[in-house]
Amino acid sequence: MQTNLFGYIYGARAALPVFREQGHGVLINVASMVSYVGQPYTSAYVASKQAIRGLGECLRMELMDEKDIHVSTVLPATIDTPLFHHAGNYTGRAAKGMEPIYPAELVAATILSLTQKPTREAFVGNSGRLLFKLHTLAPRLTERFMAQMVEKNHLRDTPAPHTEGNILSPMHGWSGVSGNWRQEKSDMKPAVPHAALLGVVAAGLFAAGWHLAKSREQSNARNW
Repeated sequence: MQTNLFGYIYGARAALPVFREQGHGVLINVASMVSYVGQPYTSAYVASKQAIRGLGECLRMELMDEKDIHVSTVLPATIDTPLFHHAGNYTGRAAKGMEPIYPAELVAATILSLTQKPTREAFVGNSGRLLFKLHTLAPRLTERFMAQMVEKNHLRDTPAPHTEGNILSPMHGWSGVSGNWRQEKSDMKPAVPHAALLGVVAAGLFAAGWHLAKSREQSNARNW
């Protein structure tokens, strides 16, 4: 919370007075796709990322009188960084990047584009965009799917000792941009997370459509 959330709060408090004085500016905060869709075992992380998205919404409302000051929130999916090497882990199982995994350069390019053409929110990676749409239509189904994905694709069957990660002190190694998760994936048997995700989205759309049609049918029957 101190790093993810309060880091952005302090940043906003420092930047916005300058933006107001000069009459323009773009504040860009990086949240996550879990700003919309939660996941198990990472409640503190999810809470901080949902708070960052909420912070952006509030700031945009407070800046409605400033047409040239913008607040954008970036919503990446799983990105190939050392995050999962550095994170604290008390599950007893080794963690890895949950597929599909996108390069960090894609996030950097999105941030750069927002400086030129700001938008409210920007997803990075189609999986996050699809999960958001599914969660909007079928939240219960999305929660079940996400829980299964974490168990099967985010945590390995390999045992791992408890670790607090780099929360209190830096860790040696994995100091570069990449966590090598995409390379690891290419060395293993190909998975089909996109196909599975599309299948779940299709099922969610069907379920939502069926529910809507059923509700209308019952409403019409009552009216008749």
